[in-house]
Amino acid sequence: MLTDNVLWGIGAFIIGFIIIVISKILNHKKKGLLNSLIAFILVFSLFPLGFFNAGFTNSIVNFVGGIITENFKYKFMINGILWTLIGTGIIWLAIKCEKKHYTQQ
Repeated sequence: MLTDNVLWGIGAFIIGFIIIVISKILNHKKKGLLNSLIAFILVFSLFPLGFFNAGFTNSIVNFVGGIITENFKYKFMINGILWTLIGTGIIWLAIKCEKKHYTQQ
């Protein structure tokens, strides 16, 4: 069981690393490769620490899903949508801050 989790984690890390490198190589500006890789490694390091499995982060999202429905299938779907919206919001804020930073220079 533990070895399966480790193998999936290593596989996800390698696939994510390859996707970032390929997308940055295909980008014509070639700006921010090192920043993207550092951010990827920092975020990926949160998985073994249990940040995404911690009671605090999941309890808030699970609470919202539990308010809406008692059916597990719909609760997981709602929780997934909430995590997607949170992630999209973080990415949107990062892009907005980066554009603001580069337009001031």
